[in-house]
Amino acid sequence: MKRSFICSVFFISLMAAGIPASPMRLAQPLADRVFSDHIRTVRLYREGWALSNPVIQLNSDQRLILTFDDLGGDVKDYYYTFFHCDRNWNISSLPREEYFDSFLEFPIIDYEYSVNTKVGYINYYLQLPNDDVRFVLSGNYALVVFDRDDPEEPLLIRRFYVTETVADIQA
Repeated sequence: MKRSFICSVFFISLMAAGIPASPMRLAQPLADRVFSDHIRTVRLYREGWALSNPVIQLNSDQRLILTFDDLGGDVKDYYYTFFHCDRNWNISSLPREEYFDSFLEFPIIDYEYSVNTKVGYINYYLQLPNDDVRFVLSGNYALVVFDRDDPEEPLLIRRFYVTETVADIQA
């Protein structure tokens, strides 16, 4: 009786906070993937170097930039979240609260409409870490973007790395 009451309170509080109680449908191992035909030109790179791999150092001023184009025509309520992954890119068994220092889902609020193009699109922009997100553990991560209206279906997945200097090597 007591356990069922605690579980009920937990799921009600998740729904009130806007966090879906059911897990997102993600095939593992996680891979860079786009799940929608109207999402194009997805790029994740280190700020200042558009051709770089998505790698940043823990507790540094380095940032990752995610950009993608939505050919759908209307502004959508896109949100993003992260999953810490093991070396094989399966979601790790760590509770999400251990590698996040804040909430679990965040809106993507920076976007621009295309100008003078034959096909209209909206370019979405996200910088990480930001005021909402700060990484507290190094490791493999998967960034998942989803539509707020359908939080169980991912829109896109991009993998990235947060590294940590453990030892200095001097020549």
